[in-house]
Amino acid sequence: MKTLKIVAVTVLIALLSVSLFGCVNITRYSFDRAESFKIGGFEISADNVEIHKLEINWVAGSVKVTSNDKNLISVTETDQSSEDNRLRYELTGGKLTVAFCKPGLTLNSVKDKALEISLPGDILEGLSELKASSVSADISVSGVTAKKAEIKTVSAKTGLDLCSFDDLDLDTVSGDMSAISEIGKLKVNTVSAKMTLQCANAPHWLSFNSVSGDLEIKAAEYPGFTAQINALGGKLESSLELKDSGKDKIYKDGECEYHFNSVTGKVKLNIA
Repeated sequence: MKTLKIVAVTVLIALLSVSLFGCVNITRYSFDRAESFKIGGFEISADNVEIHKLEINWVAGSVKVTSNDKNLISVTETDQSSEDNRLRYELTGGKLTVAFCKPGLTLNSVKDKALEISLPGDILEGLSELKASSVSADISVSGVTAKKAEIKTVSAKTGLDLCSFDDLDLDTVSGDMSAISEIGKLKVNTVSAKMTLQCANAPHWLSFNSVSGDLEIKAAEYPGFTAQINALGGKLESSLELKDSGKDKIYKDGECEYHFNSVTGKVKLNIA
C-alpha cells in the first residue's frame, strides 16, 4: 500500500513539472540559450544539412511532424501576429530545436498555434533522438525512426503513426496516446490517461506506472516475458496464455521484463 502511494505521488509531481528544456515554470515561458535562437519559421534546402536530433517545446495548439519528398526542411506556424508570439528555433550541431515563443511571456497570455515540421524522409528515418513536450497542444508524429524518443504532455493527445523507436519514454497527465508503431523499450508514466499501441512485435522491455490510466497493446507477436504486477484497484487482462508465479505472470520463456505499477488502471495485452 505505501509503495503504491509513493509511486502515485512521485509520478504526479514529475509529470506536472513537464518540460523537455526543464525551464518552463508555472507562470512564464523560458528555455535555455534563448539568445542563440532565431525568430520565426523557415524553409531551406536539405542539401548539406545534417539533422540527427529533433527537439520541440510547444505550449498550446498543435504539433505535426511529417516527411516530404521535396528535399526541404520546413518549419511553419499559423499565428505570426507579433514578433513576441512567433516561434524560436536553433539549428546547430546536427540538432533542430523549436520553441513556442519569445521567452518571458506569461503562459496564460499565449495564443494557440499550429506548428508543422516537415523533413525529408531520409532525415526522419535516421534520427538518433526525438524529444517533444506540450501543454495542451496535441502532438502528431508520422514516419519517424529514432533510437531514442521522449514525449511529455499535459492535457494533450499524442498520435504516432508508422514510427519506429528503439526506446520510447512517455510521460502524460490527462493526455491519451495512440500509436501504430514499432517500439523496442517502452516506459510510460501516466495520470488519468489511456495509451493504445498496435504493432507487429510487442516491446521487449516494458514499464507502465499509472494512476487511473490504462494501457492496451495489440501485437501480432509477443516475446516471452515475466510481468511483475503491483496493483491497487488495477488489473491485467490478456488473451495470452499466462502462467502464475506468485504475483508475477509468465509468458513463454519469461525472458523479457514487463513491470506494471497501477492504481485503478488496466493493462490489456492481446493478439492483434
